[in-house]
Amino acid sequence: MKRAAAFVLCIMLALAGSVIAFARVQPPAFVLVAAEPSAIVTGFGADIYALELERGNWVNVTHTPFEGEINPASARNDRDFSFTRMNQDFVRGLLAEICLDSLGEARRCFPARGRWDSGATWSPDGEWLLYHTPGSEGALTVLLHPRSGEAREIETTTDSLLDAAWSPDGTRLAAVHLSPGFSRIVTVDIAGAALTTLSPEDDTRYLAPTWGPDGAQVAYLANGRLAVTALDRPGEADIITPETLAATAPAWSPDGALIAFADTLTWHVYVVQPDGSGLRRISDLPRPLIDDTLSWSRDGRYLAWSASGGPASGQNVLSIYDAQADTLRQVNDRAHYFYAPVWW
Repeated sequence: MKRAAAFVLCIMLALAGSVIAFARVQPPAFVLVAAEPSAIVTGFGADIYALELERGNWVNVTHTPFEGEINPASARNDRDFSFTRMNQDFVRGLLAEICLDSLGEARRCFPARGRWDSGATWSPDGEWLLYHTPGSEGALTVLLHPRSGEAREIETTTDSLLDAAWSPDGTRLAAVHLSPGFSRIVTVDIAGAALTTLSPEDDTRYLAPTWGPDGAQVAYLANGRLAVTALDRPGEADIITPETLAATAPAWSPDGALIAFADTLTWHVYVVQPDGSGLRRISDLPRPLIDDTLSWSRDGRYLAWSASGGPASGQNVLSIYDAQADTLRQVNDRAHYFYAPVWW
């Protein structure tokens, strides 16, 4: 399926006046990233681009200069990707909605359930999109079936669920349960919306859960340090990073070997093994992450992120770390400002 997707994308490149020769046995790896001209940097002029990693070829896959498109997310069916489409209809108060692009099919956008439908992620089976949107009494967590258009809210007794992440088998979510004065890491059974507290119940600020690929552990932030809790030991947290680092944006590699995170004190990127061993820095360009996102390729070989001195600079760097070769590649296209990348 991925090979077919690469072939269709090749046709799109040819139509755009570019030619790519895919002389490979294995299908090429692509990074999806929102980007806009570096002279603008507002978000409302961004398009979604695909970068073919080895040859460095770019193609604009949305081509809508009067609409802002950010937050791409790719399904594992090698066909579909979604993104948040921004508009400037401030009179209605509608700022963003979720859209679906499929190779060979017309784009579909879905009526927003709140002012800002954003941050959609695909279920492991590629059938459902999960996103958050502001509600009247807190954030709503919404499941959207883009093929049928069916949408339903995940109703729990909590005030708000944030940063929800799919379990590897697609039956549960790990999320931040946010209430005035505290936060918890919880798991939510999608079928019955049953909620279980995973992190310790104290005054620690817990954020950003990420699942281990075996579905048996969840990593998350605990007052700026990286913690890991096993599902069979709820309430117990193993802290695996030192006090000298202030962690953000944790991302567990698909092969389970490494957890990546950024240090907000220096904005370097680190990797560490789940037991806390093997901590090492992999970046050499200290700049703040864009959208606090580190993205692993599906085979666990590559890690991508975008970093910048800030939108006012109009400049940033797209970094791609090869964990197999232990090398770092940086793409600095002065004509474009890159937002957070994902793998396709």
